[in-house]
Amino acid sequence: MKNSLIFLTLFLLANLFTLDEAQAIPAFARRYKISCSTCHAPFPKLKPYGDDYAGAGFILQEEEKERDYVTAGDDLLWLNKEFPLAARFEGYGLYQSNDEAESDLQTPYGVKLLSGGTLYKNIGYYFYFYMSERGEVAGVEDAYVHFDNILKTNLDIMIGQFQTCDPLMKRELRLSYEDYHIYKARVGNSVTNLAYDRGITLAYTIDQTGTDLIGQIVNGNGIGDAGGDAIFDADKYKNIGVRLNQGIGDVGSFGVYYYTGKEVSAIWDYDITNEITYYGPDVNIGIGPFELT
Repeated sequence: MKNSLIFLTLFLLANLFTLDEAQAIPAFARRYKISCSTCHAPFPKLKPYGDDYAGAGFILQEEEKERDYVTAGDDLLWLNKEFPLAARFEGYGLYQSNDEAESDLQTPYGVKLLSGGTLYKNIGYYFYFYMSERGEVAGVEDAYVHFDNILKTNLDIMIGQFQTCDPLMKRELRLSYEDYHIYKARVGNSVTNLAYDRGITLAYTIDQTGTDLIGQIVNGNGIGDAGGDAIFDADKYKNIGVRLNQGIGDVGSFGVYYYTGKEVSAIWDYDITNEITYYGPDVNIGIGPFELT
């Protein structure tokens, strides 16, 4: 049995290129002159406003001002005057009963460099580099470009690498020390899971009914290195994920999730293909400070 005690979690978002009174304010908060608690409570959990902000590609349309950018006479060019760079540091103290090393100071447990912001009026980006994950360099994990409200509709498109479970639950925003292992689990000899992958996400919201429709097309083999032929995907197949969710006022939401795909087996004969399918309900209920997902 494990008993884990989290004694330290620090979130530092600092501009590394300027020294001023705003240095300790997180990058997004510093940019728009708002508190971190506007989007997070408790950190790193997102409030509804934070969800909306992320869903818009990290753009606050009413707060975007031309003076914050360099256009150089090109109406299609929006260069940030200051590059939004941030850092996140996590440390833990761990106690495990019935273990040779009962206590462990995991400081740091993780160190990340992050950046996100606006590329154009409706184009945002986000990425982070995991400098140290339990003592190892994990590299780039999230890295995508977000196109918001395509053709002035409610259609959003994300292209890059991200977690396929993000429409259900963002693992990076969990409050618990332990991970959501069901999203990282691989069935049998399959290399597919619901964690990081490369692909495209399409999201559409029906305002009149509060219905969210999300579709994903991904390689299905994670975010490992490219092969000798400089190709990331290991076979001819693509995996597909679909989420349908209906909001119920301010109380919560319910829906369904379906993910399916194929892969050429890298364990046995290459003529053999694996097929994998995830499906199930998607329910969220929130009453005051209590939330059930």
